[in-house]
Amino acid sequence: MGYDPTPEQQAAIDAFCGRGENLAVEAGAGTGKTSTLKFLSAQVPDRADGVPRTGIYMAYNASIAKEAARDFPANTLCKTGHAHTMGGMEPWQRGRLFDMPRQTARDVAIILRTQHAAITTDVRYTDRQIASVAMETVERFARSGRPTITGRDVPERPRLTYGEDHDALAAVVLPYARRAWEDILCERGRLKWQFDYPRKTFQLAERALPGDFLFVDESQDS
Repeated sequence: MGYDPTPEQQAAIDAFCGRGENLAVEAGAGTGKTSTLKFLSAQVPDRADGVPRTGIYMAYNASIAKEAARDFPANTLCKTGHAHTMGGMEPWQRGRLFDMPRQTARDVAIILRTQHAAITTDVRYTDRQIASVAMETVERFARSGRPTITGRDVPERPRLTYGEDHDALAAVVLPYARRAWEDILCERGRLKWQFDYPRKTFQLAERALPGDFLFVDESQDS
């Protein structure tokens, strides 16, 4: 590293190398979070059989990942979270993520065959509104750790925020949101992929990231 760790960094090194447990380090801006992770990577002990350990540094954005790849020890693979989970994508998935044009609410409504509906006695949604809420439901699900789409994924809407009103919205939207997710997972589907979908399919397939340790920088933003 070219310099010695501070007492706080040394405490993090001792905890990481000595226990082999999950570790959270709280630090303010500019206090050496990334350099602390470099120390951990450089000093991680070998496995019991003498084989050196390898791991992952999961950066918040591409510029941080690129800079980290220049500075971290060779035992640490530095990429963004999306880059780690997009490695196993099929060609058709990449095509729907990168090559398909933007889809409007009208396009989605046609694909999902949504119909206008009365949510409550005072609130009616058009087919395009229902399509929009259904896709937002899918996006919230894709950012969650849940295995299936539920009412928790349906966003709150003005005049439909609490209790029975939100339940009524969920009852209308959930069938379309589940239909959308089926389309997303189907090679012959028509909905455009979003950048959270590769990570969600990675999770649902129970795939594992390689290596012995995982560093997550800026975890509060992730």
